[in-house]
Amino acid sequence: MMTSFAFILGVYPLVVAQGAAEISRHGVGTPVFAGMIAASGIGLFLIRCLCDIPEPPRARQRPLPPRKAAPQRD
Repeated sequence: MMTSFAFILGVYPLVVAQGAAEISRHGVGTPVFAGMIAASGIGLFLIRCLCDIPEPPRARQRPLPPRKAAPQRD
């Protein structure tokens, strides 16, 4: 995530560029900026939700089996 945020902040000056060649910088920066934000959002939220769907609700609520006591040494 730190790499993604660093990349997004690094591309941000292209999105808000002013002056000479402003149009070409916006043309490059905006899709890259938006794509990286979308990819980060998909990676954070959508993939985690999709991983929980196949697991049936009953399996998530199943209690853990009791742990056996370790043998004591004298």
